[in-house]
Amino acid sequence: MYLPSLEHLDLSTLEVWTNIFHDSKSNCYCSLTSIHRGAIAKLTNLTYLDISNNRYLGLCGIRNISNDLIHTNIEIFRANNLYCEDSRSVTLYCDDIKYLRNTSLQELYIDGNNIALGQPAILTYMPKSLRVFSIRENLWGLGIYTYYPYDNMINLVHIDISNINNDEMSQSPMADHPCCSHFLGDVLCDKSRIENVTGDKAAGACSYTPNKYNNNIASKIQEEVSNKPDPWKCLPGSDIDVHYIMVPMNVESIVMNNSRLGYAFRWTIFNTRLIVKLTLSNNQFYSCIGPICNATNLKYLDLSGNRCSSLIFFQCPTIFGNSFTTQ
Repeated sequence: MYLPSLEHLDLSTLEVWTNIFHDSKSNCYCSLTSIHRGAIAKLTNLTYLDISNNRYLGLCGIRNISNDLIHTNIEIFRANNLYCEDSRSVTLYCDDIKYLRNTSLQELYIDGNNIALGQPAILTYMPKSLRVFSIRENLWGLGIYTYYPYDNMINLVHIDISNINNDEMSQSPMADHPCCSHFLGDVLCDKSRIENVTGDKAAGACSYTPNKYNNNIASKIQEEVSNKPDPWKCLPGSDIDVHYIMVPMNVESIVMNNSRLGYAFRWTIFNTRLIVKLTLSNNQFYSCIGPICNATNLKYLDLSGNRCSSLIFFQCPTIFGNSFTTQ
């Protein structure tokens, strides 16, 4: 099918895993089972694509599509809920998204895909044009990919990391989780992705990195991480723990509600002064001592739905020759 003028394509489904025919001979689900590589490439004027809730696709579907989007004018890509909600956790590899680097993508949504880790250097594949990045309802854990340089994300202004580590088995409204009868399909997809991944599987860096990080990349990553302050390291001469938050430099809004954060909101220093909105509602903070440093443009702070019994914010002192002040 050749539709060169098509700009908006919505392939999402609202009725996930709806069984139309209930007899044993014919079972039909309202869900895409695959998207072949090359299927989207001919849509050269495409700006919007939504493949959400097609739980047969898995991350194999994302990989095939991201390979094609370089040939389009894509601005918004939604790929939410492509994995069975009770399937195993998965790793997002650079090969899954590497072709996005040269697209015009402005908004990327990959919510609810059981993603637990990212391959080191994966953020270097994000396009410079990206402004909104939503990775809600995944299983994110701290890893070396968190510290890897992401100075290519110069236009990113909004990050949403809400609802991580939710127990889907206890929260899902579905009684029998029919998608999990296709667990083997998820396993085969993961096997295909890891067998063809570039680099040292989940542990290694990707084949592409910015030129200044190309030489001896493994040692440079280790150096980057080792030179960063320990996130809970006490300052010299102080018994107060400090939490450093590292985000792309132009981020203005961070949403991380209902993500089991806690327990004390301690001395926190952001690496950027541009943050305007910080949403941390419905977590497990029992005290907010602060201060929140280097956040002089912060106008909106949501700590509702926590367990705070004390709220104390005080002036940030001079640290290592730099002065940090609260809003």
